[in-house]
Amino acid sequence: MAIKLHDGETMLGALPVTGPIPIALVGRGDKRNVVAIEAKRLDHYRGGRARSGRKLEPYFKKVEGFEGV
Repeated sequence: MAIKLHDGETMLGALPVTGPIPIALVGRGDKRNVVAIEAKRLDHYRGGRARSGRKLEPYFKKVEGFEGV
């Protein structure tokens, strides 16, 4: 389900979940990193109807998108 985004937000992509999701991001010291989110942990980030999901934790400077997709 896609939702309306807040002003200034852009959708990075949509992907069916079949396993771990590799997400490319920029963290501390402007280092590029890839974090894999397991399918069983996705419920924490999922939002309800007409609500935004949660942000990735810990905080990262920039989320670039899905890695290798």
